[in-house]
Amino acid sequence: MKLISSFSQLAELKHWFIVEPKSRILGLKPELEFLAISNGEFKSYLHRAIVNRYKERISVAYFVCPREDKLIKPPEDLVERQASRKYPNFKWLDLLDFTQKHYRADGATLQNFTKWLMSSNKIYS
Repeated sequence: MKLISSFSQLAELKHWFIVEPKSRILGLKPELEFLAISNGEFKSYLHRAIVNRYKERISVAYFVCPREDKLIKPPEDLVERQASRKYPNFKWLDLLDFTQKHYRADGATLQNFTKWLMSSNKIYS
């Protein structure tokens, strides 16, 4: 099987760059939940596949979604070590609703989700 490149974008850089494939390497892409759960330590990034009619591409996606009523929040000891909280607690269904109905994912999704959540008076402890 031939390895195919893909595009990734880091929000801070605001431009796309090619990620060249490497054999025997597993690439992981953390999603927004990991950014919130890690209180900003694990970064998420946008990813788009290069597709064309000349090269085959196989992508395997595993979606790990908590129950819709699951509260998403970082561990207390992590927040204490960092001395500040970056994102409010939220329920998985709120993030799903926001990204499916109100906002297309980009580098500012979690910040805009936080504003939307607070304006909706959805406060979870």
